[in-house]
Amino acid sequence: FPVDLAVIDPDDSGFAASQILEIRKTGKLIIAYLSIGEAEDYRSYWREEWRINPPEWLGEENSDWEGCYKVKYWHSEWREIVLERLNQIIKLGYDGVYLDVVDAYEYWTEKGYSKAREEMIKLVILISQTAKGIDSTFLIIPQNAVELVSIPEYLDAIDGVGKEDTWYLLNEPRPVGLVERDLKYLDIVARNNKLVLVIDYVTELDKIEKFFSEALKRGYAPYVGPLDLDKVGYYKAP
Repeated sequence: FPVDLAVIDPDDSGFAASQILEIRKTGKLIIAYLSIGEAEDYRSYWREEWRINPPEWLGEENSDWEGCYKVKYWHSEWREIVLERLNQIIKLGYDGVYLDVVDAYEYWTEKGYSKAREEMIKLVILISQTAKGIDSTFLIIPQNAVELVSIPEYLDAIDGVGKEDTWYLLNEPRPVGLVERDLKYLDIVARNNKLVLVIDYVTELDKIEKFFSEALKRGYAPYVGPLDLDKVGYYKAP
């Protein structure tokens, strides 16, 4: 496929280490998806008894994404699950991880847990230290929660960021103030010579063109796809 970097779900792809190696030989970066803020009931770590008798760290189901459950990510048992999946990803030969649901700290802050932000920062740093202790070139790319890059220790621990819905919410332009706030943080990442991957879910050609133009102008890598992420790319000219 004609891309320089691909984010792949290791379970969906089912790629063996030999297959990943063959892809990497073409010069592509292959990044593995890893959710750290929610548990997913279709992963190998999931236990069916959790539906009746959930562990202390397992929270409510995400109403927008069936089968995904909030987790108290500061609990040791969840961290062990994350680190085990991280080790599996490294052994398979991926170039890095794309950390999803980093913004879960906002949910727990609203629930009254005052250390939610601090604990998410600690988890991302732990993931980075663990991975780079095995492979110093391994890439750590958290998605969203871009305001965390204002924390020097967090910025030092990552190699880039992914950001959804920067200029548009589907086809609706976001308020200018919110866009400028996000760009301020994304520019910090870019100025530090780290990757900035932006994903907007626009479907109208003129807005796709504007999105790409604005992103490339700032040195970001833009991508447009369907919200369900069930295929690569979205727009096809008639």
